[in-house]
Amino acid sequence: MGKQIFIFGLGYIGDAFAAMMAEAGYEIAGTVRTPQKLSHRAAEGWKIYPYQHTEQPVPQGEYDAICAAVGRADIVLSTIALKGGRDPVMADFQDMLLAYTGWAGYLSVTSVYASQSEGWVDEHTPPAPLTDRGRARLAAEQAWLRLPQAEIFRLGGIYGPHRNPFAALKEGTAQIIEKPGQLFNRMHQHDMCRVLASACTSPRAGRIINLVDGVPAAQGDMIRYAAALLGITPPKPVAFEDAKLSEMGKSFYQTSRSIRSVIIRPELGLELAYPDYRCGLDACIKAETDGHK
Repeated sequence: MGKQIFIFGLGYIGDAFAAMMAEAGYEIAGTVRTPQKLSHRAAEGWKIYPYQHTEQPVPQGEYDAICAAVGRADIVLSTIALKGGRDPVMADFQDMLLAYTGWAGYLSVTSVYASQSEGWVDEHTPPAPLTDRGRARLAAEQAWLRLPQAEIFRLGGIYGPHRNPFAALKEGTAQIIEKPGQLFNRMHQHDMCRVLASACTSPRAGRIINLVDGVPAAQGDMIRYAAALLGITPPKPVAFEDAKLSEMGKSFYQTSRSIRSVIIRPELGLELAYPDYRCGLDACIKAETDGHK
């Protein structure tokens, strides 16, 4: 039997990372809310387990099956976001996870850092979250770091195939929201998966890695560049105070910082395939255009 990976949350990052590791010869298992959505992966030999956190305990049969699969895994990764201000995976599987001795990764977010108008934030910057969500993420990180071989990955904005501004621009729903001095940090899906693959095969317990490309930019800059690639006029800017945003959307504008990684290249030896959003969007539009030919 080959090496096995278990992923809590086979979503946008989890599925792509699993596919990358499957190509490297790993056996894949993981959870999804609706297993039917990954029937094509099951046909490829992936072991798919239903899991959806609720206020009720996980059904015993599902709980036992997941625990057994995790016990067989050499690598465990959780991509599942907070729910109700806490990490559902740790809430439901804490006892089992604390007994796990293999490599474990937890996908956190960069909101654990304070807002910083000047200079760079990197993995050596102490976390100091300013929002409730950031504080909850930091608590989740600390819980995962109780595992003996755990590492934490702090994600910036995720973009890549089928998660980029092109569809919204074509539909006329894209917005450019102006807030002077506001910067966002991003990384392409493919590079995030490459960093995860490198980290779990060259582990260092307790390591923190920022999954960002080191080229922070305003939200409108990415929208304008995407519009130029499509050959269409970008939407007119809207002041942040006048923008129609959900409470979640507004929360992304509460802090601003320039984040980089001092681990990805110096320690892992990785050069990003997409070192900024421009070349990342270039690749996205080429893939989408080629896919429709």
